[in-house]
Amino acid sequence: NLEEEPIRAYPFGPLAAQVLGIMGPVDADGDGKLDDVRRGTTGLERYCERWLSGTPGQREVQLNGGRKRSRELVGLGQKLVPAIPGADVMLSIDRTIQRIADEELARTAREHEPEGAAVVVVDPASGDILAMSSWPSFDPRDPGQGFAIGQHNRAIQHTYEPGSTMKPLLIGTAWQLGLGGPDRMINCPRIFRVPGRSKPVVDSHTVGLVQEFQVIVQSSNGGAVQITLRLSHDQIRQALADFGLGQQSGLPLPSEARGDTRSLGKMNASHVAAVAQGYAVTVTPLQMALAYGALANGGTLLRPRLIRAIRTREGELIQAFPRRAAARPLGSEITQGAMRKALTAVVNSEHGTARRAQSKRYMIAGKTGTTKKIVDGKYSEREVVASFSGFAPAEAPRLAFTVVVWGPSTKKKRAWGGTVAAPCAGRIADRALRVMRVPASPDSAEAKAAREKDTRAK
Repeated sequence: NLEEEPIRAYPFGPLAAQVLGIMGPVDADGDGKLDDVRRGTTGLERYCERWLSGTPGQREVQLNGGRKRSRELVGLGQKLVPAIPGADVMLSIDRTIQRIADEELARTAREHEPEGAAVVVVDPASGDILAMSSWPSFDPRDPGQGFAIGQHNRAIQHTYEPGSTMKPLLIGTAWQLGLGGPDRMINCPRIFRVPGRSKPVVDSHTVGLVQEFQVIVQSSNGGAVQITLRLSHDQIRQALADFGLGQQSGLPLPSEARGDTRSLGKMNASHVAAVAQGYAVTVTPLQMALAYGALANGGTLLRPRLIRAIRTREGELIQAFPRRAAARPLGSEITQGAMRKALTAVVNSEHGTARRAQSKRYMIAGKTGTTKKIVDGKYSEREVVASFSGFAPAEAPRLAFTVVVWGPSTKKKRAWGGTVAAPCAGRIADRALRVMRVPASPDSAEAKAAREKDTRAK
């Protein structure tokens, strides 16, 4: 019964709807009309159609030739060509983590009424995509009117200016090249003027004279610009390319955006100042999740893996998809040392901008981003894009992730990456790590409380 087929094919309803895609009726015989034959038309259903569809069987028989009621003549001239079942496509998506991402993204949408939102969760050790969620979504079993909007996979099809989540990538590059260091002192005034740039670089507060480590923790725009200006234009271009920005990842899904880094071709000091603050280039949520995966795993950018293997119904391997490294933008001495310490402090220290991402059980590391949203070709003074990119647990990362929220409501108060995206990311990380049965971080509030309890008991 073809009418029931979509229900059997999607037992988990809207889970990972944009990733899986849908099966739809097609014109199988070429007569210009849709038939009762369904094939993958979007998402992985479309990409994997050649493996999933199988080969129909045939049975040729002889009939008794009656004009009104023909009957099969059993045993005479029968020819049987058995059907070959479609293959099994083994995905990297973790069903439970995907459900957590969907639920928390929907909660964020209810609370902040955005234009749209997306979450990507990856395994930083393998590049496996564990969850990819977009809001608004749809139900593949009954796409209905919501399909037109819900089919958009914002995680790979929509871009944004990353804002301050860009800072660790460029500051880490400067540290790697010896053009500064986490302990080096730097003065970060509230208003910093770049020679040749009419618009000053402004911070929400005065950071003052601090170690460069604090530029990341307190998200100083002036400090980030000063450090990035030490890099040559070629070094900036190479760094962002090595982190995978402005490039398609090769994911087996349609319409993946590249992002836009073309402006890096013609840079001056004013343009560098914009890039240092995460403006003038656009990225996808997937690209930023993978970039922070590199910060988490010791400095290696991995290609994302959505399909692990394709096997026959009997389990025979048809095609494997191994782990693939794309570049190594930073070394482990930076990523597992000062940068990890700084990103952990962003979430867990007094001056950090992402304290709402904290977990009682795990130390979460990451960076907030807030950029002005472009409305009618101009930057809006009211509408923003809020984001958070990070990894957890900080001491031994098992997850890397990015949350992006386009146009959260500002009815109650100003929306920021730290107030909109960070809480969502923190809840996803906490719930996912608990499901994975990852032990509590040694420095977490829960672990400290347990140690104090043991001490008192002794």
